[in-house]
Amino acid sequence: TDRDGDELRYSLVTPMSIYGNDIRFPVQSGGRPVIYSEFVEWAPGYSTDNAIPGSPPLRIDPKFGELSVKASQVGLFAFTVLVEEYRNGERIGAARRDYQLFVFDCPPITPPDPTITINDQPATEVTACQGGIIVLKATVNSNWGYQWKRNGDNLEGATSPTLNVTEGGTYQLVTYLEDRCSKTRRSRKVKIDFTTSNFKLKANGRPRICATGGGNFTLESPANANYTYEWYLDGQRLSAAQALLTPTQAGRYWATVRDASKGCSSRSDTVQVQRVTPANISLSSSEGLQLCVGITTTLGIANGGSLKTYQWTRNGQVLPNENKASLAVSEAGDYKVAATDTNGCNLTAATINIKVVNKVMVTLDSVRNFCGTNFAAVPLIGTPTGGVYAGNGVANGQFDPKVAGVGTHEVVYSIKGALACQNGEAKRTVIITPPPVLDLGTDREIFKGSSVILNGDLGAGYRYQWSPPTALSQPLAGKTSASPESTTTYTLLAAGPDGCQALDTITVRVITTIYIPDVFTPNGDGQNDVWELRGLENYPNVEVTVWNRWGNVVFYGKGSNQKLFDGKNNDLALPNGVYAYYIKTNAEGSYVFRGAVMIMR
Repeated sequence: TDRDGDELRYSLVTPMSIYGNDIRFPVQSGGRPVIYSEFVEWAPGYSTDNAIPGSPPLRIDPKFGELSVKASQVGLFAFTVLVEEYRNGERIGAARRDYQLFVFDCPPITPPDPTITINDQPATEVTACQGGIIVLKATVNSNWGYQWKRNGDNLEGATSPTLNVTEGGTYQLVTYLEDRCSKTRRSRKVKIDFTTSNFKLKANGRPRICATGGGNFTLESPANANYTYEWYLDGQRLSAAQALLTPTQAGRYWATVRDASKGCSSRSDTVQVQRVTPANISLSSSEGLQLCVGITTTLGIANGGSLKTYQWTRNGQVLPNENKASLAVSEAGDYKVAATDTNGCNLTAATINIKVVNKVMVTLDSVRNFCGTNFAAVPLIGTPTGGVYAGNGVANGQFDPKVAGVGTHEVVYSIKGALACQNGEAKRTVIITPPPVLDLGTDREIFKGSSVILNGDLGAGYRYQWSPPTALSQPLAGKTSASPESTTTYTLLAAGPDGCQALDTITVRVITTIYIPDVFTPNGDGQNDVWELRGLENYPNVEVTVWNRWGNVVFYGKGSNQKLFDGKNNDLALPNGVYAYYIKTNAEGSYVFRGAVMIMR
């Protein structure tokens, strides 16, 4: 054992041949002797796993340290037990102990079986009055050892041939030879009962009897061939004289039992028996008394909380295996259930009639979707007639997209009948999408002879028509290339599903290029003396402005026949250098050329 509660692990190890602190061994500094140890050498066939040969050989339980062996050889055997101490999985100490075990041959002797007698007669079952003593005796033999058992357990100190019994139970005697090896022998078991002055009646249910018949409540006294019985109801003796009684009247019952062989008499406790009148039961249906084809209803029992057994019938025929508190029904017919309650009383519910009718089929014609709300109201058609239309945008049997507005709308047509199975509805979903927004973007400008991509594609499901189709690569596609010779305004019409239409225009302005030299030499040699702009004739309202580096205007001209810039300002020659220019092609500022020109003389 370990007082700290650490884990102990057991194993068999090799014994040591020398272990001590004899003065003859070397001594350490300080006068302490050296502990010297040496392990023995096992003889052939022996080891820690076979220290004592046998079947099984010597073993030790690694957790509890229990040694076990069934030796197969005689002799004096040595072995050592090692106990290791672990704390949190770490080894912190150990202890060893050497043992010797002598094995000798002892063939067992089988003594005769003991016999138990009561009053010199063999017995297996005895009954006595409470407070009495029953003496059990066995054969007396000075060479025997005795051990009495009660209900399979040894009785402490009960080791003689005689046993005085005052307590009921099953007794048995075990004998063996005391001075030599022998097998143990067991007697036959003897059951001993002691009757009591009072006992409790055994009831097989609640103490109830039924006013409507049925019920099997019984009272039972202890049974014995030597017993006689007297039953009483409210103090009056009944004619019944057996251990089992079935009460037929309400009242207080008890019994008196007499043991003819022992002369003992006992009285039972009192049991109050009541007469009960079970409540009337009736059937109910979860779906009513009429069903649609294919619908199942559950028949249940009202006021049936104390019921125990059930049996259902249809049209007077027993339904096999239908013995639960409820019944699933999908067929027409007359249904009934017979039941018993926890008191065993019989009850029968009144017949319930189930009818099956066809379920109404409700339909609603399709309602088309709309692109935008600018459409007239459409009539709704549902069958059978006489139902009610409901939903956003629904009025007077019509669906009005203007009232409903953009979004997803559910139109419902409902039929209400007298029966649950004649109710139904049909639904349609109407989607009103917002009109598409066609945006070709801002007007575009291109130089004459070039092209530009015009894109008004709204996705799949749309048809397109460009007008005019002049200079377009694909006049029937949402995306096309335009290369007009002159400024042109294009219109695109897109037509999609559910009546969707969209329209947009874009102007492609065509610009004629102006040749603009970036240097001229106004030195009077007759060559390149002016800044000659070619192409101004295409722009009757063109404006040309030139600034010096300080932002002062040094030249301004207007019109396609304007005077050309000669490098002078107010007839004074401008110095050589770089000058900024700004050429606006027309008064609306359709296109502007910007840049720099150098004067070099």
